[in-house]
Amino acid sequence: MSDELSSTVIFDVMRDEIRQKSADLKKIKGRVVFRITVDDKVRKVYCVDTINLDVFEVENEKEKGLAANALVTVADEDFVKLVLGDIDAVQGFMSGKVKVRGDILMLQKLNTVLKSARKSLL
Repeated sequence: MSDELSSTVIFDVMRDEIRQKSADLKKIKGRVVFRITVDDKVRKVYCVDTINLDVFEVENEKEKGLAANALVTVADEDFVKLVLGDIDAVQGFMSGKVKVRGDILMLQKLNTVLKSARKSLL
């Protein structure tokens, strides 16, 4: 099994989109941490940081200064489907494929970044 996750490419695209849309995103001011799982085990953790306009892989989730407004846990495959529009976010949440703790409104605000990433990927 490859160590590379399908979602890695999406987070790379999201990083570019955040930097391009910096003026719009400065209003959001927050961090969303994504736990990407494979076979129900966390494989990678990413932070989408609209405070510092960055997306990065988190090596140590307990790292000081990494206070997240929202925490999303989702399987790698489901995250890809979510970004590509094959799964609706509400549908994913209601079915348990997307688990969220914290500020759900923050996730709605980040939807513009996800939509931009979708356009870049398609």
